[in-house]
Amino acid sequence: MKILVNCINNLEELPTGILNKIDKTNMFYTDDYANLIKDQGGKVYYIYTCNYIMPISIMKSYIFKWANILSECYSLSDYKSESVREFLDVCMEYMKKKLKIEFVEMSPTYAFFEDYPTKGKRIPFGSHVIDLTQTEDEIYNNMKSRCKKSIKTAQNKELTIKRGRLEILNDYLKIDKETWKRSNINDDHTKLYTEIIENLPNNAIIFITYLGDEAQGGAIYFYDHNICNSIYGARKNKPVNGSRNFLHWEVMKYMKKEGVSLFSLVGCRINEDKNSKAHGIQMFKESFGPELKKSFLFKVVFNNFMYILYNFVRAIKTRNFYKDIIDQEIHKWKDIN
Repeated sequence: MKILVNCINNLEELPTGILNKIDKTNMFYTDDYANLIKDQGGKVYYIYTCNYIMPISIMKSYIFKWANILSECYSLSDYKSESVREFLDVCMEYMKKKLKIEFVEMSPTYAFFEDYPTKGKRIPFGSHVIDLTQTEDEIYNNMKSRCKKSIKTAQNKELTIKRGRLEILNDYLKIDKETWKRSNINDDHTKLYTEIIENLPNNAIIFITYLGDEAQGGAIYFYDHNICNSIYGARKNKPVNGSRNFLHWEVMKYMKKEGVSLFSLVGCRINEDKNSKAHGIQMFKESFGPELKKSFLFKVVFNNFMYILYNFVRAIKTRNFYKDIIDQEIHKWKDIN
């Protein structure tokens, strides 16, 4: 049976029944997020069938045109006449033929896709998620002893924490610059972070830990009623021990009070190399006692020449030959590629 796919670029154009169902889903189905993408030079579209809906953005730069997936597909019906894979397949075909894009960038690390399109590259992935509907004591008691010890160390050193928006952005930018410099990247993210904070007044917030007046570490979080995602993170060179643990713990408590249900320490490589940087990061995340929610990352290329050329131009512009997580990990997953 042929699956009928629709695509619109304005939420208000959605059928009323669908609009009512997605009204309280996640921040990526909001006018605020669409305005953010517009400020970044793109345009949001909503692709849907009778069973699923998914937001994407179409981006153009020079001769290139591509799509970014903004969030996982959202279920619109209890009865499914199509699978997630079938839905993604018709979405890819629509983007290729109707929207005339050349490739779909890697799906976001914070999104939970239970399946992937038939075409393209994919790897298993996941994120460590903490249930904030538990009591504070339950959340704390689920943490490993080393995590609790780190939080207490930070508290004993009288670290403080600030939450805010543009008023603390400069403090965050300072440690963000130090963070990227450790990877020999000298990008300035002032414009990016300013656009995020200005466009998402109800869904983006900055938290920073301080020793006295000196910022130790911080993060920019995206959140709605369902989940808080740790999207961007930064720390100074040689921060006070325990500052990162203290940061996330304070954010969890704040989000719980705000009625948010879940907290995600976004990103987990499956079967990561034990001697890699990723392994150390995941050991840190596991110390909070979360559940590992597994999913997939994927990307699809329709025009291989344009995709190679795009990455070549980006490498020259950024002075960094970028390999995304899929490219770094795909050699482990030949059985699904």
